[in-house]
Amino acid sequence: MLFAVIPEVLAWTAPDAAAPRADDASSTLTRAYSVTGMTCEGCTSLLDSFLEDQPEVEHATVTYAEARVRVEFVVGTTVTQADRVMERVSADWEGKYVFSAEGVL
Repeated sequence: MLFAVIPEVLAWTAPDAAAPRADDASSTLTRAYSVTGMTCEGCTSLLDSFLEDQPEVEHATVTYAEARVRVEFVVGTTVTQADRVMERVSADWEGKYVFSAEGVL
């Protein structure tokens, strides 16, 4: 028995083949932010829930120990729009939480 390997068919197995790009409007943007203003683990839960209630946010993970937020935005969100969402969230909390972008993941 003889098998042929066709790279185009197996492209989905390559680790970088489906990696989203920040400039690709059809992909999901994931962005990391450092956050100041969290004073306890309770802040983590509040902030996580608040972020996930934003219409532009698909998923958020807040880590108190690292003072870091990882946000997966809905498909089509640009880096600029993502940063504006985080500015709005900070303003909604009256500046209690301040986000500094670490980069696109």
